[in-house]
Amino acid sequence: MRRVPFVLALGNPLRGDDGAGTRAIQLLEARGLAGRAHLFHELRAVPEMAEEVAEASRLIVIDVRTDLPAGRIFERPLQAGDDAARSTVTYGVSPDALLSLADSLYGVDVPGFAVTVGGASFGPGSGLSLEVEEAIPALCDRVELLVDAGLPRPRPLPAPR
Repeated sequence: MRRVPFVLALGNPLRGDDGAGTRAIQLLEARGLAGRAHLFHELRAVPEMAEEVAEASRLIVIDVRTDLPAGRIFERPLQAGDDAARSTVTYGVSPDALLSLADSLYGVDVPGFAVTVGGASFGPGSGLSLEVEEAIPALCDRVELLVDAGLPRPRPLPAPR
């Protein structure tokens, strides 16, 4: 079986900008990425996803951050055993922890990346802020590069302020 990337978008599409992952998955599907990667959206990362991660060639997580300016895209490599990401995510299992689980449960070292965008509005509603909506195509461009180019070194991006 050919291993393909697992693109996991996190967030609640009924909470404003937290739905950016859903919008990104829709655009990636429209671009035909579903034939080259497994595209999946969920409200939060859960331990049960470790099996899917272990079967993937790499994990690419799309998420929204509250500590970035709205619309700003930030990328970082994920690292198994690195739970430092807990400070920027609001659920119990960090994307880094998914890599750790895939390694400890299935003996597979899967490389991973997080591609995130800063959000502004997280109140009830299904619409994205203008800044986040405008950033979605660039976020999807970066995800496509990570899917298609194998394992490129993440391009350096300025640290969040």
